[in-house]
Amino acid sequence: MDPFIKLGFVGSYKVDMIHYLSRILKALNKEVILIDASEEQLLKTTLPTLADSDLFTYFGVDCISYSEEKVELSKAVNMKGYDIALVDHGLHVSERIDMEYSIVFIVTDYERHNILSLKKSLNNFLNNNMNVVKVYRDVIDTKINKNYINHILNIDVRTKVLAEYEFERTQEDYKCKLLCQYDEVFSFKKLSRKYKEMFADIIEELYGIEFGKVMKVIKAVEGAKACK
Repeated sequence: MDPFIKLGFVGSYKVDMIHYLSRILKALNKEVILIDASEEQLLKTTLPTLADSDLFTYFGVDCISYSEEKVELSKAVNMKGYDIALVDHGLHVSERIDMEYSIVFIVTDYERHNILSLKKSLNNFLNNNMNVVKVYRDVIDTKINKNYINHILNIDVRTKVLAEYEFERTQEDYKCKLLCQYDEVFSFKKLSRKYKEMFADIIEELYGIEFGKVMKVIKAVEGAKACK
């Protein structure tokens, strides 16, 4: 039996990515729980209903909203019976994250206010034993580049960086991200191939499932038909 895996997400908007990844994992017969542990509580805006501390099952994936800082997340949420937890800590992390994660995804766009807020959050919890994947979203052709952002965030010297991904802003990707907030199912058929390859990389790293096999599963679920 595979060990229980916990993935943490910190930074700019990433709820759509979390939903897509959860759909793929579910199609691979993994029991998945999504936990919104963020100050912003954006996960609930993408679901028909999600009250604080209430477990809500949506197309086979359990979702829970929990932002109470007085009780450790690992003690407050029952994670028994799951194969993997995807936990969104949002952009503003005021205290040290108490969970031990297999990987923490640090997500940023190029908006200066988001970068500076993320820098403040990272100072609260980064450590040299943390495995990190860096994700740059909505990249445009400008003098601002990931090297400049890296200089501000200073992630590499404080963590173990496993990989980094850079995604240009496209109309189709933005449309997928937007519709993920409104539609009852999460379709990502027109999402850039680079995003899908990132999901396949992650799953291959976590479970040893061949990249090509994961890509076939992604093709089967990206239209949301297999999510129902």
